[in-house]
Amino acid sequence: MNAAQWLGNSTTDITKRAQALLIVIGMFCESARFIPISSYLRRTRQQSQKTPVWVETLVHRWGELSGCCLFYDADPTYKWVPQTLEVEGPSPNYNPVKVVAQTVNELLEYRGILQRNPRTIHAPAG
Repeated sequence: MNAAQWLGNSTTDITKRAQALLIVIGMFCESARFIPISSYLRRTRQQSQKTPVWVETLVHRWGELSGCCLFYDADPTYKWVPQTLEVEGPSPNYNPVKVVAQTVNELLEYRGILQRNPRTIHAPAG
């Protein structure tokens, strides 16, 4: 049974429903932050499975990748550092693939909303 089903099932115990609510909230947040995560969740919404490593990696790189976009936006002469991402590959097997964003526009194809907290955004290493 998946999180949405646990949440919608009134016979599920309160602890399991609380866990399901946190999972569903997290799914919405991460879908807004990354387009590949949104696509993955749309495709697998009826399946109960462990979160792939590539999703966890993108989640933890949100601030770093936001910084890449925001630093470049603030100063277009800023030296762009290509960013390697691992995302879900094409059908039929959807195995993860590595892609390299050579420009800010290529990176934006994978991004949803950006983090804008100046305390946590740093210039990309390169």
